[in-house]
Amino acid sequence: MGQTTPASTLVTAGLALPDGPLFGLKLDRAAVLQHPRLNEFWKVSDFILEKDPLARGHLLRALSTAAAGL
Repeated sequence: MGQTTPASTLVTAGLALPDGPLFGLKLDRAAVLQHPRLNEFWKVSDFILEKDPLARGHLLRALSTAAAGL
């Protein structure tokens, strides 16, 4: 692990449910890495991880729990 601050990554997930109004068109990791708006995604993700106290607090608690081996 070794991570001391919140971070995000791209994974293929959610493919078990069909595309539709709720989830839109879901892309696998390979497609996202080629997407022209990927840079915008990272900006939003970084903003949430840095500025949203609820998300940041949740992730920091998860990191400290993992570091403690719980």
